Amino acid sequence: MLLLAAIGDIERFDTPHKLVGYAGLGARVHSSGEEHYGGRITKQGRRDIRSTMVEAAWVAVGGHPYWKLLFERLAVRVGKPKAIVAIARKLLVVVWHVLTNQVADREAVAEQVAAKFLEWSWKLGRGNRAGLTSGAFIRRELRRLQLGENVTAITRGKRQFAIPVIGEGAGQQSGNGIQAIGKEPATAVATAPHEEDRSLRVGVKAASRPRSLRSRPDE
Repeated sequence: MLLLAAIGDIERFDTPHKLVGYAGLGARVHSSGEEHYGGRITKQGRRDIRSTMVEAAWVAVGGHPYWKLLFERLAVRVGKPKAIVAIARKLLVVVWHVLTNQVADREAVAEQVAAKFLEWSWKLGRGNRAGLTSGAFIRRELRRLQLGENVTAITRGKRQFAIPVIGEGAGQQSGNGIQAIGKEPATAVATAPHEEDRSLRVGVKAASRPRSLRSRPDE
């Protein structure tokens, strides 16, 4: 949420490179007037966005195959410090596309995104989910992102939590708001309109550990 607050209205940036420049993650410009993408950054702009994206980059390369492989390839050429800055820049481009085009990250791991929605559903509580079970809430948000149609359960430790398929228990609720596998689910109510835009925000947060867009941008 810190990142979203620092970015503000994404419509202020009509290209991803303007957001990158705003964050100070853009390329240096040589005296010749040519841009240099060797990993160095201008260090102008929002330091909070830069630090958040670099932190997110380390998380991404540590836990996601796509970003890990890209980082390793870059590190061989330019060294780890410059490589992680390049990953941070690419992730910020991904953030711009997710927020601007209202699409999910193409490389996002649906199970990880679903797990984030599970945590969010618990924080919201049943009242703020307008009566939806956690499972139905997760399915709704995944569907909004056009993600995870084949995800039917989330594993947390030794427990598994079922996510109802559309039309099968999506309106059912149980004592704790999500149905543990093997238990009989019961019903749920309508959705809360004020939550409509928040799924993408959670998707962005999960995308710190994720993959990249349904239409991966060129940097």
